[in-house]
Amino acid sequence: MGFLANDLPDSSFTASHNEAFREALSGLGYVEGRNLALEWRFGQEASELAAFATEFVALAPEVIVAAGDPAIRVLHGATSTIPIVIIRSGDPVASGYVASLARPGGNITGLSLAGTQLAGKRLDLLTQAFPGTSRVGILWSAPASQPSSGTTSQSLQFREAEEAARALGVQVQSLAVQAGDDFGAALDRALESAIYGRAEALFVIPSGRTTSHGRRIADFAARHRLPTMFGAREDVLDVDGLMAYGVSLTDLYRQAAVYVDKILKGARPADLPVQQPTRFDFVINLRTAQALGMTIPPPVLIQATEVIQ
Repeated sequence: MGFLANDLPDSSFTASHNEAFREALSGLGYVEGRNLALEWRFGQEASELAAFATEFVALAPEVIVAAGDPAIRVLHGATSTIPIVIIRSGDPVASGYVASLARPGGNITGLSLAGTQLAGKRLDLLTQAFPGTSRVGILWSAPASQPSSGTTSQSLQFREAEEAARALGVQVQSLAVQAGDDFGAALDRALESAIYGRAEALFVIPSGRTTSHGRRIADFAARHRLPTMFGAREDVLDVDGLMAYGVSLTDLYRQAAVYVDKILKGARPADLPVQQPTRFDFVINLRTAQALGMTIPPPVLIQATEVIQ
């Protein structure tokens, strides 16, 4: 089996989720090194991911797990026959990976983050928590060309956030980090531009790259006392982010193991519906809020599914 992720190999984010995947596989009877050969590959540059995809096609594993849209995209282009289980795909239908959620119809199935339906809710909660906010910097991973357009999950979520901002009367500053850049340096430039552009809060559109650099983003937000909305519970728990609205990625990795099990037992990806989360967690880190001198209004606190004291 192959595993290709758009992540940093040595980050706590990567380690915790991969361990959840291993544990779930073990619970289903698959133990790495005993009855399972698992090839792990991690990368963040498009060329690196493409090379790994080519390598996996040559290895011809029984199934490949792909985490993050950049990893999914290169595998989708590399093979139409090897079964692929996806994790963290914002919108696999709009991205062209599957024909429909109910009947994928090809060699790809798995788990969607339903990301293109979440941006508006995240922005709404952020402005509820900080009602005087009039300008929000939106941090996102843009395509290498036409950074404000395209059909990638990130582009779709950015456009949704723009529409939600207009409805809320909030100005948007695009903090686009283009694919192909040295992400760390490009991220620093994008964050600094938020200060020059007088952003009053940050909104992070989740991706493998932004999550892998979550500590960097959270530290920047803390230094400049910028309220920040992340996209996953882990962003708050692992890096002391202020708040997040989204799904538990750990749960998605565990569910991916179930898909792998079904495929190894003969199921076809074309016939396995893509699952979307039905429960979304709103996590607020009061410890971070207090350290930054921020107060979260009670009407917002009561909406939280988890409050970190």
